[in-house]
Amino acid sequence: MLPLLKKRLILIVSLLCLTLYLSGLSFAKETTTAPSVQQSPLFQTKSFLQSQERLAYSLGIQAYIYGYPLVMSAKTMEAMVKNRSPINQFYYADTLASPAYRDIVTPNSDTLYMSAWLDLSETPVRLTVPANPQNRYYTVQMLDAYTNTFRNVSNRSTKQQAGQYIIASPQWKGPTPAHIPVIYAPTNTVWLIGRVEVKGEADLPQAVSFEKQIAIAPVHPKLQTAHIPEALPPDVLSSLSFFHVMTKWIQSNPPPECDRVLLDQFTQAGIDVQKGFDPSTLGPAKLAGLQRALQDAPSIVQNGFPGYATFRNGWGSFSPIGTYGNQFLARSFIAYSGIGANVPSEEAYYRALTDGTGKPLTGVKSYRLHFTKE
Repeated sequence: MLPLLKKRLILIVSLLCLTLYLSGLSFAKETTTAPSVQQSPLFQTKSFLQSQERLAYSLGIQAYIYGYPLVMSAKTMEAMVKNRSPINQFYYADTLASPAYRDIVTPNSDTLYMSAWLDLSETPVRLTVPANPQNRYYTVQMLDAYTNTFRNVSNRSTKQQAGQYIIASPQWKGPTPAHIPVIYAPTNTVWLIGRVEVKGEADLPQAVSFEKQIAIAPVHPKLQTAHIPEALPPDVLSSLSFFHVMTKWIQSNPPPECDRVLLDQFTQAGIDVQKGFDPSTLGPAKLAGLQRALQDAPSIVQNGFPGYATFRNGWGSFSPIGTYGNQFLARSFIAYSGIGANVPSEEAYYRALTDGTGKPLTGVKSYRLHFTKE
């Protein structure tokens, strides 16, 4: 009796399993023909599309503020490699800056400038500085792709001694020359800005000679390929191409991990730092939001100084400057108004916007700047 009952129970369970399996197939077949999430009427309502436009606008503003220094670095590198010197080579200026000087904003009038753009993705670069018995002021400033200054090699640090340094990418694991200190850059792309003091007009030839003894060269030249920066559209700061350049530079120059919490939000507007930016994948609402962000964000950057400026006796100074941490608006404002700014331990920056009576400075008038003997 029991064996027969057992067989019947097994048969019943088998039939139930078969029924459930077949119903599952039927359910799967039905759901594959149901409307997709994107086709749902909910996602086509006016209210939803407006919220998508506003979300893209909000994230677009934040992405513009974050990415502005990267795009400015890309523009500066493109122009300098085209008109000054190739990647991983110095360009040396042999005259002092005049009002027509346009390589950087607000140049000194008593220093020679040299500059180089480094691509460290294939090989480190060796920096050589000469002995400096005259204690001539000089510095070789190193900026990452985000315009943060991460190192200065200057007469303040070398104590007038000759020296060599290896500048390497953050992930470099290969060999480097023994007994030469290695400076690991935060990003693969590095901008070197050199300044050399000129002690009066008669000193210019000596200053030029000293400047050209500051040299760079690839550590492994056979590993280096020719690099031609991407040609950027003229309207890159005001068109959707901004987000393409921004994401491409982030891919080549990964940011600190702590920035990911912000960058991950940008994907909701199609600004994907992992996959890049492709406007053809976005709907009209998100595109409209990003276009609106591109109209408003530049003025936010250009007027981003009030929270970081201190005015005293008519002169304004900025903090942070030279390196910015998570102060992205300060970073973008300095990239707009004074890209390449150094850290306070090396240089001080002050600006005046008004004269002694509080009236705005204007080029149609002449002014006298007076320092007391103290």
